Formats: sequence, structure tokens, C-alpha cells
Amino acid sequence: KKFRCFGFMLLEGLGLGMIGVGGIAIMSGVVGTVLKVVSLLYRRVRSSNVAGDIAPWFPLKDLPQILGMQYEKHIVDETYDARTNPVAFIGDVHGCFDELQELLGKLPEKCRVVFVGDVINKGPKSMECLKLVQEKGYYSVMGNHEMAVLKAYFSRKKDQTLSPKYAWTDALSDEDITFLQKLPLSIHFPKMHLYVVHAGVVPGTSIERQDPLNLLMTRSVRKARGLEAFLRNLFGLSLWEGTPDMPNETPNNEWWINTWKGDDIIVYGHDARQKLQLREKTIGLDSGCLYGNHITAIVFPSREIIQVAAKETYVVPGGQD
Repeated sequence: KKFRCFGFMLLEGLGLGMIGVGGIAIMSGVVGTVLKVVSLLYRRVRSSNVAGDIAPWFPLKDLPQILGMQYEKHIVDETYDARTNPVAFIGDVHGCFDELQELLGKLPEKCRVVFVGDVINKGPKSMECLKLVQEKGYYSVMGNHEMAVLKAYFSRKKDQTLSPKYAWTDALSDEDITFLQKLPLSIHFPKMHLYVVHAGVVPGTSIERQDPLNLLMTRSVRKARGLEAFLRNLFGLSLWEGTPDMPNETPNNEWWINTWKGDDIIVYGHDARQKLQLREKTIGLDSGCLYGNHITAIVFPSREIIQVAAKETYVVPGGQD
């Protein structure tokens, strides 16, 4: 209520008592902008126990449990040094266990393994993939599909008629759930000058202070302009926000990888529609095995690409995430 009152007071202060159709249209746009910023402020206050600014479309009350925010969500590992032992980063698996097994067999000896998330869900053998990562002690960040599995699991605990396509999650043990909740949102390897996240990052905010859902879902970013930029600056909010949309789906959006100006390399997955994306400072590894393409690993320090072709098309492409 306080934020709502504040919004109306701000509108009054801006002197927007306009008349006529044009005035109503302008007023409507201004109201929408103000309420959006007020909503972000409200969510920041409510989400003080969650790192970063929370995306407005996700139920805030569910987020800490689903993401396991009681655990350390940004890991730093000083021991990984590709000059000593090779390190392989593996793109989205989505339960394609047979292809994963073949890929692991092609990696160099004594190679350390790190997954970019979405190890499970949608594909044929999610449980086998999950058990493999646990038993081998491989690193992985959380992906949006690990998040989706946790969300479905907790929903079905209350009502088993919910999320029927996630019925397989009923077989997850308490140990499995804890493992998934403990998955970090980012892993930093300082000796390699490299971060692993699942999806993307938003400019102007350190990775450790990113909105969790940006790290899990972002494909494109948008920079606030005009009144929205003024209000965001006024209240200390970032001018940038991430979205799960493709740039051509939303006006004024651009690929997040075009805005990354950091010194570290970002290794990520999530974007099967773009397949393998290799740049000097950003490396996208979701090459769409689930959709009949390939599963991919990149091995540091050589940056050798190793791929295994999908044995079949497990999901017909369309709305890939």
C-alpha cells in the first residue's frame, strides 16, 4: 500500500493532469512506468534474503525454497587450473544419458568436468544423468530446468494432479532434492579467468549480485530509457534488465553476449536455438542434443570442441529452452 501511495504521489508531483485522448495515452504510459519501478522497489525490499533484484514475473514467496537460497549460490574454486589439468565444460544434456556417456569417453585423461546446467528434464534418462553427476562429484550450475524440476516437485508434494509431465520427479529422494537445491547459480574459476552460468548476465551488476533468474533465463537484455531510466537512477535500481526473449521478439532488446564487456570468460548454455556460440569472452554450449543435434564439450586450455551426435530427436524443435 505504501508503494502504491508513493506512486500516485509521484504522478501528482510530475504534474501530469492532462486532458484528452493524447493526454490519457501519455498518462497511461507514465503510470505503467511508475508502477513497474515501484514494483521493483517492493520486490527488492521483500527479497532481501535473495541475492540481486528478483524478476517480476516469478512468485517471490516460492523462490528461496526452489533455488535453495539457504545454500551458497556463488562458488569460487581456486583449485581448477587448466594449465595443470584439462577442464571440460559440457553443454545442456537434458537427460540424454547415452550421448553423455559417449562424450565423457572422448575427454582427455584426468579431465575435470563442469556442466552448464539443464543436465536433467525433457529428455529420456534424467534420473541416470542426475545420479551420474552426483556419484562422480562433477560440478554443475543450476539451470532453469533444475529450477523447474524443483518447482514441480514441491507443487506435486501438495497436489499430485499438478504438473503431470513432471510425474517422474516423484521418484526423487530427499538426497536428490538437496543436491539440486545446492547447485550454485555461478561458479568462478579465478585461475582460468572464467565464470560458468546457465543462461546469461545483465550489464552493470556483478555476477554475484545478479537477479538469480537472469542467470537462469536471460537471452536478451534491455536498457531503460526516458522516465524509467530517471526513476531507476533515482532509487538505485539497475538500468538494465534481462529477459528470456529472443531479441527479435521484444522491441529495444539485444543479445546479452553483445553487451558483455568483462575481463572474464563466460561459459553458458540455455540457448539451443542459436546452437554453438564461440566468442573470445563468451562461449555458448547448448547445441541441442535433445532436439536431434549434438551434445558439446569445450576443453580448456586448448578450447578443443568435442561433440557427439544425438541418437534420435527426443523432442521436436519448437519453443526450445
